[in-house]
Amino acid sequence: VVSRDEVMAYYKAHHAEFNLEVRVSHILTNNLEDAEEALEMLKTRPFSWVARKYSVDRHTGAGGDLGYLSRGNMPVEFEKVVFKMRVGEVSKVVESEFGYHVLKLTDVRPSLNELPFESVAQEISQELLLRKRTAVYDSLITTLRTSAKIDVVDPDLKYALELADSLATARAAEDGTGSRGFIQAVPEPRMTAPA
Repeated sequence: VVSRDEVMAYYKAHHAEFNLEVRVSHILTNNLEDAEEALEMLKTRPFSWVARKYSVDRHTGAGGDLGYLSRGNMPVEFEKVVFKMRVGEVSKVVESEFGYHVLKLTDVRPSLNELPFESVAQEISQELLLRKRTAVYDSLITTLRTSAKIDVVDPDLKYALELADSLATARAAEDGTGSRGFIQAVPEPRMTAPA
C-alpha cells in the first residue's frame, strides 16, 4: 500500500520531472523490421533524412519533429522512454498503438503549464507500489538464496547469477544503500576444451 503522503513526497522531490516539456522527433513505421532498419540507418545518416525516407507519419514537421510535448499529451509508451533520455539521444524501437517508433529527444525546457499533483498522483502511486513490490520480491529471493544450499553446475547459468549479483551490488552502491568503494567486476566464464 502506498500512502498519499508518500505520493506527495515523491511529487515534491521530482517536481521538475513532472513539469518539463520535451521536444521530440520520431520515425513511425508500420512494422518492426522497417523500424530496426531505420535505427540501423541512423548510424550513418542524419535523423531528419532517415525520417523523411522511412516514416509513414506525414503529419509531423520536417524530419519527424513533433514539437514540445509534456506528460499527459503523448502516448504512455513515449513517456516511459523520453523522460529517461538525454538531449540528442535516440531511443531503441518503441511500440505504440500507432506502430513502431524511433524517438529522438532534441530539447528539454520547463513546462509552460505546471502539472498539478492530482493529475499525476495515480501514476506516481503505481510506480511507488511497483518499487515496493520489487523490493519485497528481491528481499525474498535474496533470503531464499542465502539460506539454501545451491550448487550451480552450468557455467553459463553460474556466470549469469554472478553477473546479476554484481549488478545488484553496483546499483546498491549507486543508490547509496550498499558499501562504498570498488565493485569487483564478474570475470568472463572460462571456456573449457571438450573432453
